[in-house]
Amino acid sequence: MHLVAISFKECWQDDQGNWISSGGFPLQMNAIASLFQNMTLLITKTQPKDGGIPFNKDIQIVPMQSPKGHDLRRKIYMVQNFIYYLRIMIPAIKTADVVHTPLPGDLAFLGFILALIMKKRIIARYGGSWARNNRNTVFNDLIRFLMRKFAGGKNVMLVSGMEDKPPGKNIHWLFSTAVSRTELKRYQPSLDRGLSNPAKIVFIGRLSIEKGVDKLINSIHLLKEKNFKPMPVLQILGDGPERKKLETQSHFLGLESQITFYGMVNRNRLAEILLNTDFCVQVTLTEGLSKAWIDAFAFGLPVVVGNVGAAVEAIGKNNERGWIVKPGKPELLANCIQTIITSEINWSQMRYQCRHYAEERTLEDWSYKIGKICANQWNLRLVEGKLTS
Repeated sequence: MHLVAISFKECWQDDQGNWISSGGFPLQMNAIASLFQNMTLLITKTQPKDGGIPFNKDIQIVPMQSPKGHDLRRKIYMVQNFIYYLRIMIPAIKTADVVHTPLPGDLAFLGFILALIMKKRIIARYGGSWARNNRNTVFNDLIRFLMRKFAGGKNVMLVSGMEDKPPGKNIHWLFSTAVSRTELKRYQPSLDRGLSNPAKIVFIGRLSIEKGVDKLINSIHLLKEKNFKPMPVLQILGDGPERKKLETQSHFLGLESQITFYGMVNRNRLAEILLNTDFCVQVTLTEGLSKAWIDAFAFGLPVVVGNVGAAVEAIGKNNERGWIVKPGKPELLANCIQTIITSEINWSQMRYQCRHYAEERTLEDWSYKIGKICANQWNLRLVEGKLTS
């Protein structure tokens, strides 16, 4: 079976011609490709960057122009270049047995609509918050409406998160991860360690508005204003459109000694940093179930998260693996960080619970669950990890 996947995610080529992208995306594409005989990935091309992870060489990459601008400007660009994207997507989708669209995202959404029109088998995977929140848009509502309307039959609908009640009829919850079993075996963090002095905090993710990193920086500044000691150090791992603004904010607030921007890092560098970090702060404004949470858990790091998406399921109803705060409130986040640092906490117990949670949510488990859902819904078999009739 031939899979075609469509995403707005940026990729680039190295000197050897390998296609590379950032975050856990290439790892997830490699994992889902393992379910099929071959895969074509339609993705946007950008200039080479530091860090990143390569796609498997047997995945055929079809680069597209990256839409320019943000918000309204990007929408105008999409309208002006609509025919260009159709000319690339339609021939690719025609060859597909299955079309995979990681939603939301404008290019993935266009691919989703075309696949529906062309009556292809679809794996639509929604990665944002399924519940409406203050970051919700009409576009999000439209995607959720269409997923509910067309779920079932040829159309496998997946939503990032984990709750007892399904997100809708014929729609399935799916956890999110970028951690492999090989990686878990390679890195064995010290789970009996306590808290460093000063405490070491990490943020992992794309530096974009919805991630709330500006609020995290403000919370560190609030601790400094209160003359809290010892001041924690914050390591920010990731890149994105807000990086320059966030670096300026950090400099303006006089936090250069507290905050370090590492940019985009590969998995080896990520591991080096997480092995020597105390806990993670990921108070995003909207989220389903973040891959970064599982990354942190794999290294025994509890996570401070915003009360969005699958936060309660991931952290635990009794805060077994971290803490939940209201997103978008620097003062609440500062109080939470101060409480964590100054309280008597059984760090060893929390670290073991985090690691165990990650061990049950690997990329292999992730792709197997997708394969089983597809096999059951399409009346196929999953033989030696491949979907077959």
